[in-house]
Amino acid sequence: MRKFLLTALLASTPISAAIADDENHFYGGFELGLSHSPSSDLVRAGDGLNLSADKNWGPVGGLYFGKKTGKNRFELEYLLRRVQFSNIDVLNAGATSLASTGRYQAGGSQKTSSFMFNMWRTLAGSEDWSFLGGIGAGLSHVTLDRFRNGRNELVNTADWAPALQAMAQLVKPIGAGLEAGLGYRYHHNFSSDFKTNLGTADYSPSHHEVFARISWRFGGKPAAPKAAAAPTPVVAPAPRKPAITAVAPRPDKPLTRAIVMEPMPLPTPYIVFFDFDKVDITAPAAQIIADAAHGFKEFKAIEIQASGHADRSGPAKYNGALAQKRVEAVRDALVRAGVPADKIKLSSHGEDKMRVSTKDGTRESQNRRVEIKLVR
Repeated sequence: MRKFLLTALLASTPISAAIADDENHFYGGFELGLSHSPSSDLVRAGDGLNLSADKNWGPVGGLYFGKKTGKNRFELEYLLRRVQFSNIDVLNAGATSLASTGRYQAGGSQKTSSFMFNMWRTLAGSEDWSFLGGIGAGLSHVTLDRFRNGRNELVNTADWAPALQAMAQLVKPIGAGLEAGLGYRYHHNFSSDFKTNLGTADYSPSHHEVFARISWRFGGKPAAPKAAAAPTPVVAPAPRKPAITAVAPRPDKPLTRAIVMEPMPLPTPYIVFFDFDKVDITAPAAQIIADAAHGFKEFKAIEIQASGHADRSGPAKYNGALAQKRVEAVRDALVRAGVPADKIKLSSHGEDKMRVSTKDGTRESQNRRVEIKLVR
């Protein structure tokens, strides 16, 4: 009897699964977007040359790598952007062969390669999305590639310049360790000296950009379980006392009593919880599985029914496969603990049969589980 009670108490002990620490991890990815460089003045002090160059929209793309720590993100970023010159507004022709003041068609392109260190801060959001604001500082390599009016080439050179930028971004987890983002950036290069045919001129371009990002998360470490996120304890019912059934007396026989012993009730389901997007058996989970295997033998069960589940933070098809992998991992652990494989019946429910009701796309630790039920 004591052994039965001890097993039931072990099965009813609260279980806290370690949850992947979403607040601390590395990430990397790529981005693509469109860049617009407003009119920029090319100024040469020697002869008073002053040109304002208009540009068309052009592509921007690049790579980044960073570390998320709490609400902050720190990242290194490389971007390449290219825009085509469209018009020249001549404010002062200086010593060039351009005509007097006026607007003329332009040719050539402006290419900017930037190496930036960015700092982001989460300003608002939930588990489904986050709004980030950020600033960055670094260096840009600005190339004026054959900036010309007709055949009259004005500049064809490049120079380095310090740069600053301000950014805003809306990000959303999309499952399997992925994150999508949409954002805006203002990038400004400080004045650089560009060599022209008649001397050095100052030029300071800037960019307004919209971009889309895809990020991969990796390197997160498990965090200590939080009391608020701990699953509700599963309590096994207390053993009931043997029922005593009185036998009606017969006239020719003395009064007797028959004692009918009812079987010990089986423990409520053993529940194994999993980290986000994982199928690994943690140390707490391994102990629960060992208790279930022990209960199977002690309570003389004839079968174990194991059902796999996932939360709703990813696509339904992916979560269905993830739940199947989790229940198979628990089955393998039960077999290693001495339960015959042919006594284990598996089922997978994916996002269905949630323990805690949530909307689609929400992470919930209590729904990432495998339930083990003893059958007699």
